[in-house]
Amino acid sequence: MPEPSAEILFRAARGDRVALGRLIEQQQTYIYSIAMSLLRPPPTRPMPLRRPAFG
Repeated sequence: MPEPSAEILFRAARGDRVALGRLIEQQQTYIYSIAMSLLRPPPTRPMPLRRPAFG
């Protein structure tokens, strides 16, 4: 995935909606993967196959 250009970042930061739209389009896969990693529930701990007899 290519890095966004400094010009698009600058324009988007200044409120240019077209630049923001282009930035989102260019980075949407990256943005989606970050969002999913934050929203995904933590994995459940598997149950042990056996328990210790004296523990």
